Amino acid sequence: MNKMSKKFAIMGMMLSLMLTGCGNSNENYEETVAIEESLDDLSDAPIDQVSVDNLNEDKQESTDLLDYYKSIEDYGLYDEQNLVGIKISNPKTGESKKYIFNCVKSFAMGSDEYGNVEDFMNQAKDTANGQISDEVIENSNIVMVIYVYESPVLENVQLREMRTFYEYEEDNQKRRMMIDESKFYNFDDDIYVLNRVVTTADYTFSNGVFIQGDDMTLNPSLLETIILPQGVYTLEDLEDLQEEINKPEENKTLDYEMQE
Repeated sequence: MNKMSKKFAIMGMMLSLMLTGCGNSNENYEETVAIEESLDDLSDAPIDQVSVDNLNEDKQESTDLLDYYKSIEDYGLYDEQNLVGIKISNPKTGESKKYIFNCVKSFAMGSDEYGNVEDFMNQAKDTANGQISDEVIENSNIVMVIYVYESPVLENVQLREMRTFYEYEEDNQKRRMMIDESKFYNFDDDIYVLNRVVTTADYTFSNGVFIQGDDMTLNPSLLETIILPQGVYTLEDLEDLQEEINKPEENKTLDYEMQE
């Protein structure tokens, strides 16, 4: 087992890992799990070279539209709708760093389609991690949404996110729970972060695992979403914004006063 595999094994003991693929039958499920594995294999092809067109082969009209309507990134531009800013905090040093990511892929799957697939239900139970019983989960309406992010300006950082929604009945009342799990990697600094947020109508709590080298630390919250200014950006704009959001607060104040 290599060094990275050992880290994943440690994190897996602390939090359930994310599922990153789906299909609309057992056969397609297995096929798209292979896509999932290629997304998580850092030695594999870049995300934009992974094809999921086979999932839509019966939707010719949709494929034609996709051929016609390009992504804004095909024009060298980015907008805030696909961008997300995050802040990663080191619980030992108290230091934090902010990153900009762009959502490049997303997958959605629901229990009405995949509840008969054992891996889907097992993943739903693992993610719940005892928050609700297995029996309740088996009778719940479940939707998983997976997001794959890449940094437009930094090469050796990655972000993956999975949101799982559970709708179930308890005491003859409809209840909902959402679990948001994020995996962050910074390979230059040898940092791996797993963060989990559980939200219900009655409460919200979070916990996380921060690993740097061989050192692991548990903390209530390690990943925070930050608001990025609305707009359309070039790559150069994002490089400037990445630098700006990591400036010390006093330097930002000084820059603002000079502009005034």
